[in-house]
Amino acid sequence: MTMALRQRVPLRWKITIGATAIVAVALVVASLAVTGLLRRSMAADTESLLNGRVDAVEELIARGELPTILESTGREVGQVQVIDGTGAIVSRTPGLAVTTRFDVVGPPRAGTQVAATVGGASIDDDPSEDYRVIARTVSAEPTDLTVYAVTSLDPADRAERYLRQRLLLISPLLVIVVGFVVFRVVARALAPVDAMRAEVDRIEVTDLSIRVSAGERDEEIISLGRTLNRLLSRLEASAARQQLFAAAASHELRSPLSAIRTELEVGLQYPDRTDWPRTAADSLIEVDRLERLAQDLRVLTTSTSVRSATASCDLRAIAVAEVHRRVSRHELVDSTGTTPAWVVGESDAVVQVVRNLLDNAERHATSRIEVTVSDAGTLRVANDGPPIDVEDRERIFEPFTRLDEARALDGGGSGLGLAIVRNIMRSMGGTVTCEPRPDGVCFVAKFRSRTTG
Repeated sequence: MTMALRQRVPLRWKITIGATAIVAVALVVASLAVTGLLRRSMAADTESLLNGRVDAVEELIARGELPTILESTGREVGQVQVIDGTGAIVSRTPGLAVTTRFDVVGPPRAGTQVAATVGGASIDDDPSEDYRVIARTVSAEPTDLTVYAVTSLDPADRAERYLRQRLLLISPLLVIVVGFVVFRVVARALAPVDAMRAEVDRIEVTDLSIRVSAGERDEEIISLGRTLNRLLSRLEASAARQQLFAAAASHELRSPLSAIRTELEVGLQYPDRTDWPRTAADSLIEVDRLERLAQDLRVLTTSTSVRSATASCDLRAIAVAEVHRRVSRHELVDSTGTTPAWVVGESDAVVQVVRNLLDNAERHATSRIEVTVSDAGTLRVANDGPPIDVEDRERIFEPFTRLDEARALDGGGSGLGLAIVRNIMRSMGGTVTCEPRPDGVCFVAKFRSRTTG
């Protein structure tokens, strides 16, 4: 159920949700980084302030001018106490230093200092507020003095809280604005796609001449429109070929059926004067034609299926077998040689190619047919029949194409043999072409060669 719902979500919503989620995560990360940087910056400023106060007091001690009351910078900011070795406060600033002791950390060795962050409970009994403490021990007579500098971290905490609150207020608004903008941009970008989809939906099988508008702005949309139009052109051409094929097949099937019907109707009209054995024999001839035509149609419609890429056979052996089994009224010259010629393809399909090319040569030859096989897997079937014009050398591979339309069906064939050869060769990754010769024509079938069997 979840997968089905995910698949039904429109693309524009998927993109909007994804982009908005990325922006939201980026804002959260950026907010944490900014507040962290602010706190570290203010902490560094606080540390610098305290070090400055301690340096100033140390300089006074060194000059012997340390007063009892030091200059104050604020009640809780930059407060200073100077405590001697006996724990007595010898100098301090007005404010917090008057009401509490700052020696919450032990005095360091002379000439060194320590720094620490302590809770407010140790300074002014306010656990909600933290303080930064620096203690530095200075050598003096008659006893070493420890300078304690303390400042409240409450300003830094309040600044961080203020920034975080503002970011929490602004971030959702930014996410909403980004989501709205992304949705509008994606919807605008996909609008031509929706228009093309609607145009394609309106195209009917009965009229494939309609084309979609490819757009004028975005190169990707223009490319998609052109691709759809090329697809529609191929579909239109395929539909036209199918219509021609169906019409031609209907015409070819009608001829033997009409002949059988005529024979039977005449026989039934004049039963006493009809030679029924001859009528049956004539009808069987037409039935044989129907069977051959049906078989050729089945081979033609299935020969484009993907054939095994691992099957192989000896083209020369198949050609020799077909030549020797054939009884021809013409001179049949075997120039296939003796060396095996292994090609990629199923043996039944290769046999069909060789047989159909020989049948075609048999119908058109005047007196001679020559079969040649090369080691590279090329079959040549030549005959000394009439030449074929240049404009017809591709057309003859189309179904039901016969250049001599006036000849009888039994003399000219069904017009499917060469079409079957072309489809079989394509399915096996090969080619078949018609080449002129001084004394006729030659059909060249080039198979994919395989070095070993």
